[in-house]
Amino acid sequence: MAIRSIILILLVGLLSCKSDNSSTRVKNNFDNEWKFAKGDHPNASSVDYDATQWRDVNLPHDWSIEGPFQKDAPALSRGAYRPTGIAWYRKEFQVDKKWKGQKVFIDFEGVYMNSEVWINGHYLGKRPFGYISFQYDLSSYIQFGKKNVIAVKTDTSRQPGGRWYNGAGIYRHVWLTTTGKVYVKNWGTTITTNIVDEKEAFVQIRNEVINEKNRAEDIEVKTEIYDAKGHLVGSSSVNKRVEKNKEVELIEGFTIEKPILWSLENPHLYSAKVKVLANGKLIDESVTRFGIRTIEFTADKGFLLNGKQVKLKGVCLHHDNGALGAAAIDRAKQRQVDMLKEMGCNAIRTSHNPASPAFLNYCDEVGMLVMEESFDEWATPKRARIFDTEGNKSIYQVKGYAKHFKKWSKKDLADMVRRDRNHPSIILWSVGNEIPEAHHANGAEIMKPLVDVCHNEDPTRPVTCGVLGVSGAHKNGMSALQDVVGYNYKPHMFKADYEKYHRPMVATEDRSSAWFYGRETYYLPNESGNWRNWPKNGKRGLCKSRNDSQTGERAWILNRDCEQVAGIFIWTGWDYLGEATPYSWPYRSSMFGVIDLAGFPKDSYYMYQSEWTNKDVLHLFPHWNWEGKEGQTIPVKCFTNCDEVELFVNGKSAGIRRQKDDPERLLLQWDVPFAKGEIKVIGKRNGKVVMENRRVTTGDAYTVRLTPDRKTIHADGVDLCYIKAEIVDQKGNVVPTANNTIQFNIEGNASIVGVDNGDPASHHDFQGREINVYNGRSIVIVQAGKQAGQFNLIANSINLKENKTEVTMKQ
Repeated sequence: MAIRSIILILLVGLLSCKSDNSSTRVKNNFDNEWKFAKGDHPNASSVDYDATQWRDVNLPHDWSIEGPFQKDAPALSRGAYRPTGIAWYRKEFQVDKKWKGQKVFIDFEGVYMNSEVWINGHYLGKRPFGYISFQYDLSSYIQFGKKNVIAVKTDTSRQPGGRWYNGAGIYRHVWLTTTGKVYVKNWGTTITTNIVDEKEAFVQIRNEVINEKNRAEDIEVKTEIYDAKGHLVGSSSVNKRVEKNKEVELIEGFTIEKPILWSLENPHLYSAKVKVLANGKLIDESVTRFGIRTIEFTADKGFLLNGKQVKLKGVCLHHDNGALGAAAIDRAKQRQVDMLKEMGCNAIRTSHNPASPAFLNYCDEVGMLVMEESFDEWATPKRARIFDTEGNKSIYQVKGYAKHFKKWSKKDLADMVRRDRNHPSIILWSVGNEIPEAHHANGAEIMKPLVDVCHNEDPTRPVTCGVLGVSGAHKNGMSALQDVVGYNYKPHMFKADYEKYHRPMVATEDRSSAWFYGRETYYLPNESGNWRNWPKNGKRGLCKSRNDSQTGERAWILNRDCEQVAGIFIWTGWDYLGEATPYSWPYRSSMFGVIDLAGFPKDSYYMYQSEWTNKDVLHLFPHWNWEGKEGQTIPVKCFTNCDEVELFVNGKSAGIRRQKDDPERLLLQWDVPFAKGEIKVIGKRNGKVVMENRRVTTGDAYTVRLTPDRKTIHADGVDLCYIKAEIVDQKGNVVPTANNTIQFNIEGNASIVGVDNGDPASHHDFQGREINVYNGRSIVIVQAGKQAGQFNLIANSINLKENKTEVTMKQ
């Protein structure tokens, strides 16, 4: 069976038009100057309600991340012990009188959860699902030229409401759009390419146009296609009479000669400018970026992009942004994608919910493939395990989406696909994750309508599902319904299932080599830091850091060496808030990721980089600061793609290790006695030295080194600068055992919006101005103001030299 999709497009937004015609579409960001209050305020939907004492906030906003941590929080450890409940938002605004009699819409990209919306006291509706985008028509209730009030109620009080941290509030962007009464429907543009080769691509654009006038309208839809350099490469037009209060679909087709295909190496995006005219006057306009590419999933060759076999080297990624919580600030997700690409990752699974538009836009721009997932629950509520402080396990029932599945699942899924079906980065729809129905006799019966929704809304992409009980899914027919069969943690089944079923397969989820490991936290073999021995060893600290990577290595090797499987999505790319398995209080975040919550790579990051890239990799660990352990045996390890590596301890060779000596492992190891000084590895390929790496016994902490991820950012009131704050000795070496407290101050038109250190048990204030470093490192997140200039971040720590760094903000 082969699933072939030839298309792509990225709808990035309908842009403001410079025409003087008041009926032309205008889309405005609606994020700023909201009022916010926790708790229920029964009359807050009223226009005359007095909200002057409420807090001023800008969106995206996650109020739950503000804390505090509470041991008895209803969200439990899975919800990061953060507060939940009801909260309200209000915003006053005006719409120009020139739009009177026209259309006004409000678009919410995501509100968590059970959102209810009012305009000027009129109830607009409710959307229970916190990850879905939705739109309301405000036109009948707007007072043009006068004050209007939009009110939003959110409710996360039904707990424990999930298996990870969800956040709370209006955590994604909001937009206010005005159009004439003849306009392109929301998510009503679809672009497909039916024929693609090196010589030409045939592009088809379908536009759903609505006429809300009280008379018929003769319209013309004109489309111009531009390449990335702004050159016109194609145009088309179509005419149609639209009866009053009716909707029509208009189809245009044209040919692009010598198309530049969207790929991982060259994610080329075209732009389609669509104009709707009546009597020669412009009445609606949009610009849609799109890419042209082919995708194919086969049983024999896995995944093909533009006809070439590509192994999916993927990660699962939750929606939170560490210290920012669920707040979907664009730069936060861009940073995550950038670091994953640097590791060699080429695909992301949006576990386990629809992603933000900004995230998908960025994946389109940089060439990152995406499996977009819809649900973590169907009709059957999930049961999740948690642990108490003595290590005892208990099970609770998740009070999540199952309650809403029957009424809302088809609508929510259709909205996800319609919103995102034009993104070139998306190659798979996933209709669920580890659904209990995989073990039920009626699993296929519940799954089929979901698959049908995907196929009806987008026949160009295949459908999968992250299935843990694959054998059960084979028996009840769920596997047969999937275009690409999803396997969670079952790499040993690939070869046998290929022979038996001959279906396309993908490892929708499997272990990373970082499971339960804290960044740069090490225990020696005689120190039982492994989670399986906790808490008997009295160490309710962290598990060993990278002392046993074999399970994660094995998962990748089985995937890598099976040509028939499309690829792997490891659990997870980043640590995330909640699901502190297998620990309990005070642990409040996961340790599954190859990058910690603050954004510092763990050792296992370099295992994947050595396998997934062509870069020279020689990563040496652990640190060499073993105070009081002179003479004790230390396992020294490295990840590399060199042929052979030689270790030197204080200049003396400790032997050579070669990858070929143990093809079942990707980790090289030496057991050597600790002696202060230096360990050094020299990597060779084909007998020639490729690179060196070393670890030293550092001196005492001397100062705080500050390193911005970018020295110039945008002065737009939104952009973020991530600044590493590391404790270093006088020679500039990071002190790997340091836990100093750092205080931060800022000078200039910018603000500190987050601090973190990657410690999954830390209860620091994410919005505070100080933090303890974790194994020598921490991060400060600074948000730009709206005025150009510079800001200085100043760092102080007791008995250490003060330091500062300057960052420029440009308009």
